[in-house]
Amino acid sequence: CFGVDDVDKLMHEGRSTLHTTPGHHSNPSRRSFCLYLCVMATSDERKAALADLRERLGLGPSDLLAAGRDPGDLTAPTWPGDEGLQRAVAERGVGNVVVDPRVSDAYTPEPDDKSPPAPDLSEIPDVTRPDIARRFRCTTPPFLAEDKDAQLCRYLRARDYNVDKAEKMYTESLAWRKEMHVDYVLHRDDNLESLWQDQAPILLGGHDKLGRPIVIERTGVVRVGQILKHVTRQDFAYRHSRFMEMCDMRIAAAAGKFGTHVSQQVVIMDMKDMSFRPDSNAIPLFKQTINIDQNNYPERLGDLFIINAPLVFRGLFALVKPVLNAKTVAKFHILGSDFAPKLLEYIDASNLPVEYGGTLDVVVPAWRALPSGYVAPPKNYVPEDATVPQSDAGASGDGEGHAAEADAAAEPAAKSSSWL
Repeated sequence: CFGVDDVDKLMHEGRSTLHTTPGHHSNPSRRSFCLYLCVMATSDERKAALADLRERLGLGPSDLLAAGRDPGDLTAPTWPGDEGLQRAVAERGVGNVVVDPRVSDAYTPEPDDKSPPAPDLSEIPDVTRPDIARRFRCTTPPFLAEDKDAQLCRYLRARDYNVDKAEKMYTESLAWRKEMHVDYVLHRDDNLESLWQDQAPILLGGHDKLGRPIVIERTGVVRVGQILKHVTRQDFAYRHSRFMEMCDMRIAAAAGKFGTHVSQQVVIMDMKDMSFRPDSNAIPLFKQTINIDQNNYPERLGDLFIINAPLVFRGLFALVKPVLNAKTVAKFHILGSDFAPKLLEYIDASNLPVEYGGTLDVVVPAWRALPSGYVAPPKNYVPEDATVPQSDAGASGDGEGHAAEADAAAEPAAKSSSWL
């Protein structure tokens, strides 16, 4: 991936090209230029890259290529940089805007006798319901349900259509999913749910002007050192993989409701009440979760708004920034206390809670202390029986089923939460 200095140099050299390219400005931001670089490959080169990657992974012919379509059509639109898209949203509303259509259908969890009917995950959840986390129970992982062309194109875009790098990224991601048992993290409830709810409050709900699902996290109140008294860094990784699988389900549901252009999400991290004495454990965990997202959930982050960011955070971010690629950095918006105008550029007031400058009467859950004498229950990340359904060749890495079983006896969880 390009470094920031490389991007600046290419921006300087490429302004005349951008000036004559439809949809691009002669004085672009780093973000818009990075997105431009991702599609610099010609249509034939993109088609060849997808065909080559499918062949290397032992997959059959591409439906997208058979239809004569360009993999570049699957590139997620930018907001608010696409003026044509802004006009379409203003004139017709999010639900009627269809740009860069994808070949995949919206993912719907498969209900069984141990799972409730598939909910509409694109709606704003009622955070007072005791079964909010159980709404994400499913028998088929979102990764296996996703259209293979759309999936591979995400990895190709993440590696600028370099097939060698995309193949390496994809196969390493499959190995990670197997090692972390990601294919069945949503088969059962998390025994540590109450800990994550109390110590890392989060709201999964609403959508931006493109229809992308919104995640709001009270990151500033998280005290990593306190949580690590009860769990390990590996537990954080398991929890984050569970959270990202939930997010993939919400993205697919939103795509079905608002338009097939939806393939990413928007994250708001509220740094209010962040400790001025940074926890030495926080930076390694922050890097760990960012690496999980970059390497295993490519092209899923649309925009990240870090609000109420104190000066100490800006210093800490400088330590994390080197592990980020330029395209990821371009999606970060680090804001102080005057964040509402920027959020309202991307999100309608009706989908933004009142405390963040909107009109939505929903309260983001608050941090709560753990009960006195709290003892973490046994972990249940790795069920021992049954088998996770597999998709076509290449989906699971080795073609073998993984163990998985939905625990119907688990207590309902109050709400879904995650550190990041």
